[in-house]
Amino acid sequence: MAIFYFKVDRINSQCVPAASDDCESAAVLCSLDELNGYTCSTRPDFNPTACLPCNGQGTANNSSWWAFVSEGGNIVINVTYGGCTNPYGAAPSGMQMGLVGNCDCSQPVSCHTNCNGSSGSFTITGFLVPCKTYFFWVNGCNGDVCNFTISTSGGGSVRLNPLGAINSSAPNPICKGCCSNFTIASQPGGCTPEYVWTVDGNHVGDKSTKLTHCFPDEGIFRICVFAVLGNYANGAICSQTAEKCISFQAKKREGQIARPLTLCPERIPYDWHCESVSSSGTYRCPFTLNNCCEYDSVIDITVLERVRGSEVFYIGCKGEHYIDTMTNMAYGTCNNKTEIYLPRSTKDYQCDSFLFFKYNLSRC
Repeated sequence: MAIFYFKVDRINSQCVPAASDDCESAAVLCSLDELNGYTCSTRPDFNPTACLPCNGQGTANNSSWWAFVSEGGNIVINVTYGGCTNPYGAAPSGMQMGLVGNCDCSQPVSCHTNCNGSSGSFTITGFLVPCKTYFFWVNGCNGDVCNFTISTSGGGSVRLNPLGAINSSAPNPICKGCCSNFTIASQPGGCTPEYVWTVDGNHVGDKSTKLTHCFPDEGIFRICVFAVLGNYANGAICSQTAEKCISFQAKKREGQIARPLTLCPERIPYDWHCESVSSSGTYRCPFTLNNCCEYDSVIDITVLERVRGSEVFYIGCKGEHYIDTMTNMAYGTCNNKTEIYLPRSTKDYQCDSFLFFKYNLSRC
């Protein structure tokens, strides 16, 4: 049986790149190659962050993490370990390791959970998506502190292609109050980098090839995007494209002129959308088209004057009645000095008008 011997001080001095306590804080390496030949030891303190149990086996104890992006494809990770000791006095039992996607234990690529003694070697394999960030962890069985060396194959570095044009689902200019989907073509070969969108220099969006943005205000806005591999938030960038930008204008839709309206005086007050009309004038009300596009509708309204007809003098005797030829209504002496209502009697607009009736008994 092969015997592995490591001097701990020497191994700890070679722990570059340094491991992280958890996947969220892991610096992103620019290829799996950067872990090839890596030599270190599992940490001596309690840090149960590994994705265990995996396949129903294993318990996290003293976990360490590394992250990387790559060109994808088939990869192999081999760990050779030895010199294990258990800080709790138990018999040493070895190491565990695993690989997950996007810092998410629900995306396991592969894991090794068997604990086979104080020294040994094991291998995991997987098929990786280009440009996706993967997280590799190691853990000492029952908290074992072991010296280990990593060897890898596959998972080389990748360079991003320049971005194409930004496309918009809405016309430019866009109507104030509306939204548009801005998209950029994906990288070839299934590469999935992080896309960083900005509007007038402010970060927006969800890091994908699509940005949905709304424009509640008028103005000219600068929409930009670039793609990045690595960890943009902490400046660990492996590859980054040049920024692609467009200018996009949002403005209120021009007011819509409604057909002029003429009103008879008996229709006053008249409700026209947001206005109560009581006199002639130009009126304006806001409207929304397609639940987003704001515009004003403008109308000229003319209110006609009340039409009063001529006076009607009826000469008759007491008891006689005047018969109005338009209404066929009879009016007696008790209606002397009375207005006669004539509905819809004007020629042009069919407005109401009035006659003034006077009864004269002079011929009796």
